[in-house]
Amino acid sequence: MSHDERIDVLVAASRAERWIGAAIDSVLAQRGVALGRLVVVVNGSPDGTEDIVRRYPPPVFCLASPEAHSAKARNRALDASDAPLLTHLDADDIMPPDSLACRLRALRAQDAEMVAGRVLSFRDGQPLPADCNAPELRAWSKPAKLLGCSLMRRSLYDRIGRFDESLVGTEGVDWVMRSARAAVQVAAVDQVVLLRRLHPESMSQTRAVQLRHEYLKLLRRHVGEGGSS
Repeated sequence: MSHDERIDVLVAASRAERWIGAAIDSVLAQRGVALGRLVVVVNGSPDGTEDIVRRYPPPVFCLASPEAHSAKARNRALDASDAPLLTHLDADDIMPPDSLACRLRALRAQDAEMVAGRVLSFRDGQPLPADCNAPELRAWSKPAKLLGCSLMRRSLYDRIGRFDESLVGTEGVDWVMRSARAAVQVAAVDQVVLLRRLHPESMSQTRAVQLRHEYLKLLRRHVGEGGSS
């Protein structure tokens, strides 16, 4: 495997002791790629998340911050990474075993700056499918330009910029919208690359009002001020 194809996986984790182990294990189980660093920034988490992450040896690296701020955590993880290819994973989500390999193949084949695959949601406690790309599950998955579904070249962060720390929770959406406005070449991966866990403790549930205000802010920024994403 070429040194130039090392992939770092970046995770911002807060109050994730129930799920972070499964997320890390799913990254370490990736097949057919040169995994670089798995950088987990534990931010403002009073539970046992940090203790769980620190049990893992390299390539898992744990950084801790007392502030519960996902955008700052993502930027800190970015600073701690050094691979030419990057992706992100939410602390409560899971990568299927060939997730990174199929993204890397698409990046190579289409000489793209970024690739995005499909996401399949599941409810917390629900058994995971043996094959998340099985035909009977096709209607339940969907293409998504989420950070967790993507693989991008590090050079994109030089062009698009880092995560906006004035946002807390929608910084990933903002970054993807900025990449669209910059006409980033995105290749599609027609496979499920992310299993997204649905549970009542997710940010979309616990900070729903704040997130709605931030989404309105993003609409004004990217559409109302002359942007066209």
